[in-house]
Amino acid sequence: RPPSPLVHHSLLLLTAGFLLDLSVVNVILPSTTIEKQRPQAAAPSWQGVNIPLFRPREAPPESPSPSCVASSSSSRGFDIADVLEQGYARDTCAEYLRPFRRGSKMFRFYVSRSDDRTEYSLYTDDQDGFVMHARFLSDKKVHFVPYHPEDKLFNIDTPAFVMTASRDQSEWTLTNPECEACYYRGVSRRCTGSQRSDNQQIVHCSHKVSSIGEGIFNSMEVAIPGLYTDGARVIWCPKEGYPRLGAPLPDGSHHPHAIRLKTKEPHWNEEIESLVLDFKGRMIQPSAKNFQLTLVKKPDYIILQYGKVTSNVFILDFRYPLSIVQAFAIALTTFSWK
Repeated sequence: RPPSPLVHHSLLLLTAGFLLDLSVVNVILPSTTIEKQRPQAAAPSWQGVNIPLFRPREAPPESPSPSCVASSSSSRGFDIADVLEQGYARDTCAEYLRPFRRGSKMFRFYVSRSDDRTEYSLYTDDQDGFVMHARFLSDKKVHFVPYHPEDKLFNIDTPAFVMTASRDQSEWTLTNPECEACYYRGVSRRCTGSQRSDNQQIVHCSHKVSSIGEGIFNSMEVAIPGLYTDGARVIWCPKEGYPRLGAPLPDGSHHPHAIRLKTKEPHWNEEIESLVLDFKGRMIQPSAKNFQLTLVKKPDYIILQYGKVTSNVFILDFRYPLSIVQAFAIALTTFSWK
């Protein structure tokens, strides 16, 4: 469990990519409406949905053994049935894909990182409710699991979601190994493949380094599938005719069913000779990984913010239209930012 933050900084500075908190003013931003075109349907608008609820992590009555992780398919089936009966099973993966309800409030979470920087766990703001775990198998591949490493059903080899990076780590794509659109299709008609663009895509992030004044900062552009009027999510499946998420269309435009976000640019402060950002009263330490995301169409409307609290603890605040796994994955793409 991540430790509580100890120090509050009143300034957010960015010098060669390092950020500190500039002010503690909370701002209630106006709601936003973005329309998407649904095939053979009326143009949708943003609608909120219920927040997935997460049981605070509790150790199952029986202590897990290492054999649980490497168990056979039949043995794991009995494990799942046993945990279901005891009431310790997690929600389905669909809960991690469902966006939070719409509103001006950002929901607060913490990310705890292991000392070797390969293991990340997401907790609710009270630091008591475990949400999801992620492990870097390499510097270009991450597995996401809905169970805590100490839980009986934890198995990093059967991830709920997989994120992969390009060779230079400038592009990251989060995919669902079990495509929702292909679930009931025959094996030969499913989108599952060896390439990241062959699976259902959930998030695409593109990174670059930018300059403002005398400072430099890491920035990113993000694309996520859109939402329909009835609250249903667009299933970004190549078998449904969708191109690679985030890729421009032949005419240079962006797909109308995708929602685009971008990094909020800090501004150069002459008095302190640094780039600054407002983290809305959050307790932040200097880090090149600190950033904020906004809607492309509303550059002042913050959708997500990620900042360092202690050496291995980060805050992760986000709101509609992001889902839990989308926000978690976007934050982890910054692991190599320096």
